Amino acid sequence: MLTSTLSQEKLTHQREITIEWNIPLMYQGMEKARRFLTNKYKQSFFFGGFGNGKSSALCRREIYLSQQYPKTLGLLGRATYPELRDSTIRTFLEVCPPEIIKSYNRTEGILAYTNGSELIMRAFDDPRKVLSLNLARISIDQMEEISEDLYLQLLGRLRHVTCRFFSGVGNPEPGWVRERIKDKLDPSIMILYEATTYDNPHLPSDYIQTLIKNYPDHWIKRYIYGDWSFFEGQVFSKFVEANNVCDPFTIPKGWKITRVIDY
Repeated sequence: MLTSTLSQEKLTHQREITIEWNIPLMYQGMEKARRFLTNKYKQSFFFGGFGNGKSSALCRREIYLSQQYPKTLGLLGRATYPELRDSTIRTFLEVCPPEIIKSYNRTEGILAYTNGSELIMRAFDDPRKVLSLNLARISIDQMEEISEDLYLQLLGRLRHVTCRFFSGVGNPEPGWVRERIKDKLDPSIMILYEATTYDNPHLPSDYIQTLIKNYPDHWIKRYIYGDWSFFEGQVFSKFVEANNVCDPFTIPKGWKITRVIDY
């Protein structure tokens, strides 16, 4: 049975455990990240505040699926190569058990697992380099950095008979990700997990307070609390959907109607 030894930094005690069983131990107190990692939806997304564990969960989900479905091809990508190299690939290599890696060509960005699965690591500076692939798994770090057209093109690359999983993580930015995934989520094929920075109990004790002391209000709401409603330059800075938007209803005839126009 496949085993992995985890360091003292990741667990309070060290022991050999299977890849399947190390998941709940790694994510003690991080239920949303754990559920994202092991869910069975064809499209799954994990968004929210800084430091909520989304990037490491994305990499571990790729590893998890590669072992669940041997001899399949996956793609791990990000918008630009420097960010892919310095952040996403670095995180992947930190969390991937070395004993399940058969080979890794750093120059080509191709990793072979011992069970016959493979992983291609690519940036989307030139989308043509990935749009000819026949994939079973796609994992995108910081989805808000890519275009909606590229997202749709990538969905068309998922052609495996039994394994077709698209996974994406990021921060709550205004744009196509919010409109397509947050606001128009199709629960028959998609699931969205959201977590604040507070949902990660393993961060340094002063991490959040340091951010709060330095960030402007709209950054705190978006990048700590994971609120999609706030952005720089917003006219109505106190606007909150939960408080200021209601479901449609028939207006009673006796109500006074007022129209307000911003010239």
